[in-house]
This record gives sequence, structure tokens and C-alpha cells, in this order.
Amino acid sequence: MDEDKSRPYNRKGKPLLFRYSRTRYKPRTNQSTRDYDFLKWIRVVFKWATAHTGLTQSRIELLLYLYSKGAFSKQEFFDYHELLGYGGPVTLKSLIESGWIIEWRKGKRGKVKGMYDLTSKAKVVCNKMHQMCVGEMDVPISRRSNPLNEKSIRDKRVNKIYTGFFKVMNSERAERDKNKEEGE
Repeated sequence: MDEDKSRPYNRKGKPLLFRYSRTRYKPRTNQSTRDYDFLKWIRVVFKWATAHTGLTQSRIELLLYLYSKGAFSKQEFFDYHELLGYGGPVTLKSLIESGWIIEWRKGKRGKVKGMYDLTSKAKVVCNKMHQMCVGEMDVPISRRSNPLNEKSIRDKRVNKIYTGFFKVMNSERAERDKNKEEGE
């Protein structure tokens, strides 16, 4: 009987179907080649924005959508708001009263549509969120700049976790900038 030396056998002399290696699992070391990773930190940026503005995530999403449009009509506002599935008139009125949206042009019955625009504070928040996602700006960590680090907040444990993510996000951005400078 000719035995195949390349094939391992068990104690009873029967050939094994699979050969198991005893080497440890090695994690993948190759990284993504994308320049931007918007979605990696989007939840962290939204957490900063909700704490910074006091708005809900859905209202911040609405402001981000309107940010790129410039001046918009009530109909455009309601169309996007309907897509999200919320009550439009209440939200528009509350955003105007809280200072996130202004009436840019009054409408005249049947002649001219009323137009609305984001206020400068809404545009600043949207711009900062874009810069944080792209990696042009660090997420503020100090108590003065980041409301998540205030002492009086109830959810201290969750906020510490998010602050840790802010630090990781900022260090990754700094490392990426350093590598980019060395490559040039």
C-alpha cells in the first residue's frame, strides 16, 4: 500500500479532509485608499452637532440638505420634509422662531413665492460639520467648545466615550496630514 506523504492522517490512519494550521489569525494591515472617509465619523460629528445646537439629528439633516440649496421655497422645504416623514409646518415655524431659518423674501399672493434661507449660525454649523467630516477641522474637545464635556450633563459615561472618539478622530486627521506632508 502506497501512502501519500503530503496528506496528513489522523491517529487511526485515515486521511484528514482539511489541514488545520496552528498559526494565529493575522489582521489585515492594508488600509482603504480613499481620500475621504465621510461615513466613518458621521455619527460622532452628528453627536457633536446635536450637543452644540440643541437640535435633533433629523433637524440637523434637514439643515444640511437646505444648506446646499441656498434660498428655498416652502414647497421645497415640505417636499424634503415629507421624504423624512415629519410634519412640515410645525418644523418650519419652530426653526424660524429658534433662529435657524429666516424669511428671505416675503411672498405676495399669486405673484411671488416666499423664499427662505438658513441663518448665519445655521450655515456656520453646517460648514463646521462638513469640515469635520472632510478632515479639515478638529472636533473641539475643550469644555468651553464642546458641550458634551460639561460637568452638569447626566450622561457622563456616554459623553466620555464620545470624547474619546473625538480624540481618535483628531489624531487620525493629524496623522493623515503628516503623511500627506511627508509624501509631497
